[in-house]
Amino acid sequence: MNSNNKLRVFMLCYAIYGILLVILGVSLPKLTNSSTDEMKGAANTIKYIDGSSAVINTTTYIFLAYGMMVLILTAFIYKCLLIENKKLLKWLRILLVIAITIKIGTGSILSTHILKQKFAPAIRSKLINNFIEIPFHSSKHFKAQMFFEEKYDCCGVDNYTDYNVIFESNDLHYPESCCTKYNNFCTLKDEIKPDGCFDKLLIGFHTSFVPLLVAIVVGSVIETTIGGEIKMIIEKVNKIPGGNNLQGVTQIESTAV
Repeated sequence: MNSNNKLRVFMLCYAIYGILLVILGVSLPKLTNSSTDEMKGAANTIKYIDGSSAVINTTTYIFLAYGMMVLILTAFIYKCLLIENKKLLKWLRILLVIAITIKIGTGSILSTHILKQKFAPAIRSKLINNFIEIPFHSSKHFKAQMFFEEKYDCCGVDNYTDYNVIFESNDLHYPESCCTKYNNFCTLKDEIKPDGCFDKLLIGFHTSFVPLLVAIVVGSVIETTIGGEIKMIIEKVNKIPGGNNLQGVTQIESTAV
């Protein structure tokens, strides 16, 4: 397979990657907004505390924008191959290098923040501030806490004893969202969910970055491969006396075969 044909195969993969990004960009909001929208009066509080929905929404816009850019870039590179224009390929390779650099930089920053848990203090602060308001403004704040306890299978911030602290009592009927079995209330320790919500909320927030990080890795690999193929084609053109287009490369590779 000659260089031009190999590049066309990689460009087809790149186009499929762009189409998948657009499809995911359209689909992701439908997977995340339905559950919070059901919590009337508490949806905004939930979204404020649980930043995963904001991450998914941002990822949606990135996927849509970058997916369209990938498709446009694919069309331009195919056009360069058709008209056999070396100069345009050089500029497109520079664009690919810039795109790869931005993606690798973004992925590195996000990965560092996740591994070092730099998002943890802000999430913990929001969760605690909501939790301590439960005794005073029960409707909105309690609904939000119940939502987290049902979604993440947890109780309290660190554990169920947080309810004892805010209500200043060791003899409590814990809310149904804290119960391991479906009851209106539970009192026994073995009926209460043992895990607190903070750790699980943090894991959920970190997990919301997975689609973006996977897209960064896949996109970087494809673009690096395409950039390498373009570089090889340009180098072959430069070795041809007076070589200004790709026609000579195609002829030489056809003769070699």
